[in-house]
Amino acid sequence: MMMLYAFLAITKDFKDIEGDKKHKKHTFVIRVGHEWAIQVALVGTLIFYPLTMYFFYNIFDKISMVVLMSLTFIASLYEIGLAVENGERVFTRIRIFFLSLIIILIVYSTGWI
Repeated sequence: MMMLYAFLAITKDFKDIEGDKKHKKHTFVIRVGHEWAIQVALVGTLIFYPLTMYFFYNIFDKISMVVLMSLTFIASLYEIGLAVENGERVFTRIRIFFLSLIIILIVYSTGWI
């Protein structure tokens, strides 16, 4: 899950490309370019998303797993798409989403749900 989150974290640098260039900050987006950074975030998400869900397969039953996989995948791609528009706000939503997912996984694995 951390690798998936690392690729989604690339989107936080879209918010202030001009300001980062002005202050000579060498963020990933500035070094590789805007379009390539989006492609890296998408490819990383597409690779590490199924791996993350595979490791959670033992925690959830099959129907819950399919629903969880579908919702998180759609949310991840949606957030990457919005990152170009407003990076900081979107990155905050990504953090909240994944922290909520971790809490749900912990609660579910303890048998409280």
